[in-house]
Amino acid sequence: MEPSWEIEQLLNLSLEKLRGLDDVTSCNFSLKGPRKPELIQKKKGYYISFPFTLNGRPVGNINLTISQHANLTDVFSSATNTLINTLIQKLIETRREKDYMEAILHGISHRIMLIDRDFKILCANKAALRQGTSLEDTIGFSCYEKFEKRSSTCTDCPATITFKTGRVVHIERPYHKEDINPLIFKISSYPVFDNKGRVSQTIISCRDVTEIHKVEQIKNDLMRMLAHDIRNPLLAATQTLDNCVNSSIYHIQTSNPLRGVLGETRDNCELLLNMIDDILDIYRYDGDKFTINRKEVDISRVIRSAINLVGTLTKDKDVKIIVRLPAYAPPFMADENRLIRVLINLLENAIMYSPLDGKISVVAGFNPGRKKILKRYSADIRPHVRISITDHGIGIPFPEIEKIFEKYYQGEREKEKGKIGLGLGLPFCRQTVEAHGGRIWAESPIYKGRGSRFVFTLPLSIV
Repeated sequence: MEPSWEIEQLLNLSLEKLRGLDDVTSCNFSLKGPRKPELIQKKKGYYISFPFTLNGRPVGNINLTISQHANLTDVFSSATNTLINTLIQKLIETRREKDYMEAILHGISHRIMLIDRDFKILCANKAALRQGTSLEDTIGFSCYEKFEKRSSTCTDCPATITFKTGRVVHIERPYHKEDINPLIFKISSYPVFDNKGRVSQTIISCRDVTEIHKVEQIKNDLMRMLAHDIRNPLLAATQTLDNCVNSSIYHIQTSNPLRGVLGETRDNCELLLNMIDDILDIYRYDGDKFTINRKEVDISRVIRSAINLVGTLTKDKDVKIIVRLPAYAPPFMADENRLIRVLINLLENAIMYSPLDGKISVVAGFNPGRKKILKRYSADIRPHVRISITDHGIGIPFPEIEKIFEKYYQGEREKEKGKIGLGLGLPFCRQTVEAHGGRIWAESPIYKGRGSRFVFTLPLSIV
């Protein structure tokens, strides 16, 4: 029988204490040995073997070598006292740990139970006990009998799946009570494995998620309002402004200052539309409804479109955007509208953190792909486009390099600039690039402790 981790700890502690005794020249533990205590006299001393049992089953033997001049009675007495004291010390430590874990368990506000393969309750916290029910009245009963008043397991029982597969399982179940709205509970089951890797027990967690569902419903209502009550009128206004600027029926001359004002107003409306679409896409992504609409794309056209839409922002700060495009880049399949919005988000950030009269560089490159030979294997590098946007602003603190792509994150740069935002622009960029099979990252500082560069790559499905 292999000793468990706890028994190994006890054995190691015992051996360490025994090695410190006078006249004990060596001490070890063996998995095999005599079933009864054994004393053998040798030339250099005595060899003693003690069998170690657990619940009547042999675990192994503690073996001592004692010097030939030792008093055996004293050594036996010292060894016995050492083992007893070690065991008592370990029992006290175990009891403290047990009390500590019980305090944590009973301090958790939602229900937690431990059940065996027969669905018998082995342990439960106070939150899991029904009103007026003691722990003694709960232990040993089946969970479905005690809490669901059933004679067999529930049809949607997550523990049944966990016992079969060893996986963590989550379900949500409504509970109806008189005179109140139904409550929704999230029930989770977590496997507990024995030393042979089998699921011997399952931890059941039951948490009231009714309020979370209410918040989720509010969020859904807000998204519907954004999609219909705000976005649609704004889209209509943008289209009307575009007609005023570009249609001949309004007879607005190119030299007329009104034409420029209307054009800037249209561009600002489009930026607002992009912000709303970013929020809606984040929402769709969380709900697994985010889809990429691929069509033939020219990367030069995408970059020019994004730069045109942030023209008003560049004028306000007198920022110059320098563009470097590849001599040749074939058209490829991608979601053009979303790529433009990715670039708009990155350009807006670059403009915001650039100094007055600053410069921003947009560089696009095309890699046709190649075979890279490594020492043990070869790897194909797919054809891809690489776009970088570099500014010379305040830069990004190193600890924030990865965090800035997390939803709702507001970094120190935003606080310094007094920017009020939702923290969804860069998360939208990441989910869009990754949905295309690409990668996005940030680099900072760029030059003399300042500046930042955002880079993303897109694998090319060449037309």
